[in-house]
Amino acid sequence: MSSVLLGELQQLVSAHGYWAVALIVGLESMGLPLPGETILVLAAIYAATEPSFNVGVVIAVAAFGAIVGDNALLARAEIRLRPPAATG
Repeated sequence: MSSVLLGELQQLVSAHGYWAVALIVGLESMGLPLPGETILVLAAIYAATEPSFNVGVVIAVAAFGAIVGDNALLARAEIRLRPPAATG
């Protein structure tokens, strides 16, 4: 991964915090090709160096984003695969 992208992700975490982590991990869980693992590592490093950023909350919001993203993907798949209603 290029250092420019890592710099942008680090800036995103420092500017938007926990919401950026939850959003990127959630969208990755929905199937979009986003760097979810990379932002988790960057958020953990940021939490280790920044006292106001808690690693426990990073883990919680990442889990929340992954669960919501996975359930949204499942709901979308169920709606698309549902057979049409029988007319009779």
